[in-house]
This record gives sequence, structure tokens and C-alpha cells, in this order.
Amino acid sequence: MDTSKITGLHQIGVVSGAELEQLARSPYTSSRVLADLANSSDTYVQLALAENVKTPESALFALGYRGNILVKIALASNPSSPCYLLEMISNTDEVELLEAIASHPSAHDSTRELCARRAERIKRNGSL
Repeated sequence: MDTSKITGLHQIGVVSGAELEQLARSPYTSSRVLADLANSSDTYVQLALAENVKTPESALFALGYRGNILVKIALASNPSSPCYLLEMISNTDEVELLEAIASHPSAHDSTRELCARRAERIKRNGSL
């Protein structure tokens, strides 16, 4: 499959957003296609990629930079997300994201502890 044409086909209506989301969610989609799908601006495609344990690290990082808070929460819930990605997205006041990072097995102990403390402080005080 020529992955450079996927988003172009979507833009002209040949491939639907739902089909792109299905590709992004499938454990059988090649890593090359998953990486190309990380360029999609479709939030549902981004969420599916962020949840897919087969999504390559480069695509996970792209989503960490570009994705909204829901995408970042999905990244923090993905067991394949590397510790340095979790550290990158941990600078937030979003309690759900902080709690997801705090419970992620790949996060460094210091990152988990910091996120857990920050989440508790925000819930207690309503801010950082």
C-alpha cells in the first residue's frame, strides 16, 4: 500500500475517516502505515493510534506533541509508551493525565511520584 496516498484519498473522499480509524486501531496494520497515519488531523484517528500498542515510537511522539488532552491520556494509558514520552507529556495540570502517568509501569519512579503528588495537590487545591 502506498501510504503517501492515504490522507490524499481521505481528503477527496475515497477513504473515509472511519476507515482510517480502523487502520489506526488494527494490530495488523504495518508500522509504516501507522507512522503515516500520525500525520492525520482527525482526532479519532489520533486516539486510535495512541491506544494501539503496535504504533511506532516516532508516531507516539508526534501524537504527544500535536495531540489534544484526550490523545495524551490515551498515550499515557498505552503500555507501549516509553518513559521519556511520559515525562514529556507530564507537565500538565490535567488530573486524569497525571494519574494515568502515575500508574504507568514504564514511567520512572520519580515521574510517577511527581505526577501522583501533583494530581493530589490539584484535586485538593484546585490548581498547581
